Amino acid sequence: MSYFDNHYLFSETYVKEYIRMQKNLIGQGVELSYKMVKDWHDECSKSNWFSDYICPVLDTVGFKYQAATNNIMTLYTNNPASGDKPVAVLYATDKGTDLNSTIKGRYYAYKTVKTAKEQGTEWAMLTNGYKWRLYHVKNVSPYENYLEVNIENSLKNNKAPDEAFTLFHLFFNARTYYLEDGELAIEKIKDKSDEKAEQVEDFLRGKAEEILKDICYGLKENMDRETYDSATCRMIYQDAITLLFRMLFFGYAESRGLLPCDAADTDYSRNSFFRLCAEAKDILNAGSANEYKNGFEFWDRLDEHLRIYVDRTYNGGLFNNDDKPILREYKIANGWLMKCLAEIAYKKDKKTNTYDEKIEYKDLSVRNLGSIYEGLLEFNLFIADEQMVKRTAKGKTQYFKTSDVTLKKSDEPNIIEKGDIYLSQDATERKDTGAYYTPEDVVEYIVGNTVGKKLEELQAKLKKQLQNKYDELGVEPTQSGRKRIQQAIDEETLAFVRERILSLSVIDSAMGSGHFLVNAAYRMANGIVDILCANDWESEEYIPVDIGYWKRKVVEKCIYGIDITGWQ
Repeated sequence: MSYFDNHYLFSETYVKEYIRMQKNLIGQGVELSYKMVKDWHDECSKSNWFSDYICPVLDTVGFKYQAATNNIMTLYTNNPASGDKPVAVLYATDKGTDLNSTIKGRYYAYKTVKTAKEQGTEWAMLTNGYKWRLYHVKNVSPYENYLEVNIENSLKNNKAPDEAFTLFHLFFNARTYYLEDGELAIEKIKDKSDEKAEQVEDFLRGKAEEILKDICYGLKENMDRETYDSATCRMIYQDAITLLFRMLFFGYAESRGLLPCDAADTDYSRNSFFRLCAEAKDILNAGSANEYKNGFEFWDRLDEHLRIYVDRTYNGGLFNNDDKPILREYKIANGWLMKCLAEIAYKKDKKTNTYDEKIEYKDLSVRNLGSIYEGLLEFNLFIADEQMVKRTAKGKTQYFKTSDVTLKKSDEPNIIEKGDIYLSQDATERKDTGAYYTPEDVVEYIVGNTVGKKLEELQAKLKKQLQNKYDELGVEPTQSGRKRIQQAIDEETLAFVRERILSLSVIDSAMGSGHFLVNAAYRMANGIVDILCANDWESEEYIPVDIGYWKRKVVEKCIYGIDITGWQ
């Protein structure tokens, strides 16, 4: 939908469900709202864009607001439960303004979120009258994650509400910000959205072990050895985890547009990860797996093309196989790999036993991927040297040689034949997952009281350092003189950021999947933007305030992680 961009603010899966549920409930309200908004739009001139269009739109969708200051309004509802408490702020720019601007003084996302924080609201809206964006100030990256609806085509070319205006009516209507049981309706949407994202993680975590076993079976089959010592089993398992997470990375990166999977880049798109998954799914659904199972076409496209393309293009070494003894020497036949690709990208319909619904990788965060990863690190690969049986009780799984126990009827689904693979802490026992993944609120608290406190300390030093210049600025009578002082302040601030903040080292000596470090990188990048944008003037010299730029710089200069793999 070109008119709708859920830019990682909500779960993509939940937003689609919410839209389907709500469209049948809003009825004639959206038609009346559309007619009024379109009338205001058609009668409005550009010179009176704010007073003759933006304000009436807010009236139409039910918001109350205080008199605007610099086109910024604090929004209220007529919901009695909310009282006089503001529910959001709105920053309205001129007609046609580029909301993506990251020029200092015109970084509208920053201005919007900053105002919401100052007003004590968690929700902030930004609009040029056509594009309407919603931000959440508590998001880990509040300036770059948003939901946007574009109603320009609706108002200019239509005579009735279309899909775009219906979505606008859903997310920017005052009723969506009513207080219900101590919580705004939009906050309940966010809570359910977060729950849905966790369900995607849970679903993939539940699949991960079986997919991993199939990868191991595929590698073992290609190795075709009589025996496998413990060192070889460890290498197979380690490289299998590497391959599994390369595939998860492909899914995550493609879903977020981080890899060039569009048709224009034919080198990538003809072998994009999701294209491979879709082709594998179609073959399996058609019952044609036997025709392909002994070939290596899918491996060649995944490993010899896709992996090498990404490694060469981004030059990061992440996909290099030089230190991967199994992946460097062996392949996985289509029979095993097609199933892995279909399982990792699709859900299976229980009635038809076919792969149907695509897993929404856009919903996964780095934290979700880390949880899946750390849940697999505790295990190792074992190959049964004789028939065994798996038995589970009280969160503990044990493996017995069938020759040592009396088999029961209930054991039949849990028989492990000679040569079969199983995953365990040791050859005879495993416990429930031992992944100890730190909850997000704990990470926030620790990072806030370490990295956050250090940033506050440095910000205070910078303020003291610049005080004389700000005093001078306050009494400077000429415009040219003010410009000169402002430029000096900007340059000194930028130098301070580069010399004092980018010289910090943030180290996690037991980083695991990097949860703390990712949070710290966001915290530092957002802190830098706050420092650079603290004054609101537009600089004649280019001052970088794009959050993406500073995330890259922080990761390059400040973030360090140390860990062991867990394999001896």
